[in-house]
Amino acid sequence: MREAILRLARIGLVEIAANRFTRVTSPTPELSAQTLEYTGYQAGIAMRMALPRMTDAEAGVAIELLDQMIVASTSGDVLTLYSVSRSLYRHIASLTGNAVFATMMREAGLALERNLRGTRPMLGSTAQRDEMYRGLRAAIERRDADAAERWVREQHGLGRSRSRPRNPATTSRPDPPADAAWIG
Repeated sequence: MREAILRLARIGLVEIAANRFTRVTSPTPELSAQTLEYTGYQAGIAMRMALPRMTDAEAGVAIELLDQMIVASTSGDVLTLYSVSRSLYRHIASLTGNAVFATMMREAGLALERNLRGTRPMLGSTAQRDEMYRGLRAAIERRDADAAERWVREQHGLGRSRSRPRNPATTSRPDPPADAAWIG
């Protein structure tokens, strides 16, 4: 029992005051934002590792999930978009072929889920999301792991800054620029 509670404390789900109390913690807006940033980077890493290892059938599943995300985004269906997005990244994570990555995600999974509960960000406009999802879809079709990772980061708000105007010369590019300023 003690080990289980200590494990929950290590991942931030409970707070322990020795010989006084143990209580469940609540995620703050700042913690939710940090968790979203972390999951965005992890999703990008997972995509980078998984894409070269995917079979055609596994890539087809990813593409079908992206198609569902495009429909949900276009229709403004936030809950479906969130649910299908989670399905996509669970699928991708299962294909990394990396035991260390799988262990880290399994260990952190409970805290990540809790910290993001109720968080349903719709980053960018419908047109921007459409561009990102279609860019990722094309990168998966081409098996271009570098471009796919950049699109995943862009999708999570970790790519080009949304605070400055988009460069019209890059709007029709098939991939985000390799020299994009990453948050980190």
